[in-house]
Amino acid sequence: MPKKTSLIWHPFTQHALQDEMTKIVRGDGAYLHTADGHRIIDAISSWWVVTHGHCHPHIVSAIQEQAPQPIIFAGYTHDPAEEVAALLLKLAPRGLDHVFFSESGSASVEVALKMALGYWHNIGNQRVRIVVMQHSYHGDTVGAMSVGARGVFNATYGPLLFDVTSMPFPATDREQLTLDALESACRNEMPAAFCGASDTGGGQNADVPSLGAKRNEADLRSLGRPVHCRRGHDGLGPHRNIIRVRAGQRYARYRLLF
Repeated sequence: MPKKTSLIWHPFTQHALQDEMTKIVRGDGAYLHTADGHRIIDAISSWWVVTHGHCHPHIVSAIQEQAPQPIIFAGYTHDPAEEVAALLLKLAPRGLDHVFFSESGSASVEVALKMALGYWHNIGNQRVRIVVMQHSYHGDTVGAMSVGARGVFNATYGPLLFDVTSMPFPATDREQLTLDALESACRNEMPAAFCGASDTGGGQNADVPSLGAKRNEADLRSLGRPVHCRRGHDGLGPHRNIIRVRAGQRYARYRLLF
């Protein structure tokens, strides 16, 4: 077996097929520069976290300026975080008054699930069931995999995943199936939350058709407009208790509503 050139277990890499990792020495805009002198296009923006390009001067400057400042959140705060939170709330729907920062999309889903379950527990209503959209993807942590599509990529972790109730994607001319599934899901046991993503595994972009007709009947309050809100409105009512995640200029497009 050939000797590995890196001591790191790299994510999303088949090490049985790729013995040697490509070493990157710098980034510049959309390009990555390798140690052997090649320039390659970072076509996935390093998993969408550098959508403004590598080494963007404004971002580099802001990081350098903030690096010497202490950062701690447990019982403390600091100006940069307060400023970002205030700007985010200006963009948020009315009724959202606080910001919780997390380090990734998967972590944000985990936090949102805990918020939803914690809310119902704290008011003495033991709702624990989560309703999800079929064929969606939310991340690779246990909770995120639980509310996403099951398949070959997470089958190994099946014993760790909790059960959810799935609704079909409201494709054109098939919206009634989704409405019926939503009504059925809420008929006997009210869910703690609805978790949907506007990017689904089937490549469908969920500008979800109007589902508001069943909201009051199902008592699913606070199901607001889609996180991916460039087009349309899903007609589900006021915008309270929506968890919205954004990475760079790309919406992670998660919403967990309760």
